[in-house]
Amino acid sequence: MTMKTLTRVATAVAALPLLAAATLASAAPVAAAPKGIADCPYPYVCLYNAQTKKKVAQFKDITSGYQPVKNNSYYVRNTRYDDVVHFRHFSSYVCIAPRVSTDIPVTNGIKIRPEAKCR
Repeated sequence: MTMKTLTRVATAVAALPLLAAATLASAAPVAAAPKGIADCPYPYVCLYNAQTKKKVAQFKDITSGYQPVKNNSYYVRNTRYDDVVHFRHFSSYVCIAPRVSTDIPVTNGIKIRPEAKCR
């Protein structure tokens, strides 16, 4: 091997720990909550007022039907590892995957389902 080849191999080997750390860091799917969002412990799904970001409700029971919520738009945090959350939106629904935090449109019902993915 030439000195140039040895330098390339040494550089590639030295970069492996950095690449592995970057890959592991990017594997975490949970989005950081906006500033002001109160803690939402596992295994809850928490609803926050979309404007003030104050917690208004939390749910943890898997149900066959929708539980009523005030007809409003919310910021939602789903801390569950393997359950999706359906929000009734008039005649349709919005599905939030496990370990996701996001804004949702006006909704009037919530249903936690024992499914790993939204369908």
